[in-house]
Amino acid sequence: MKRISKLAVIDDDSVDQMAVERYCKIGHLAEDVLSFHDAESAIHYLSNAHATDDIPDVIFLDINLPKLDGWDFLTEYENIAPKLPKNISIYMFSSSISELDTAKARNSKWVKGYIYKPISLEKIKRVLGEHSATA
Repeated sequence: MKRISKLAVIDDDSVDQMAVERYCKIGHLAEDVLSFHDAESAIHYLSNAHATDDIPDVIFLDINLPKLDGWDFLTEYENIAPKLPKNISIYMFSSSISELDTAKARNSKWVKGYIYKPISLEKIKRVLGEHSATA
């Protein structure tokens, strides 16, 4: 599997962020992992990133976030996506097993897939393999 340049995690749980970072490092899956504790910070970062190298290839997006949740992030993302220098593969990253959430993710034009927590090296490899196959 090809190593990606940048992966971003938008999750208010530091343990989940650290787990993704650790698995990416152990598996040599991403050169850099960006972590955001809230959707606002991620939107601000993406809105101000102009170089292709600054943009993540993949985003793991939690649903339950303070202030703006994952769905709100996607609404904001729709406004900035056309201005970004490359497409981002977004995966919902949640402990929610609600059929409403999984259906909403399936029906979103921005969401490529749904990752159930807890995260594992195998789940990250699967997602990044999917990303590499479509990139």
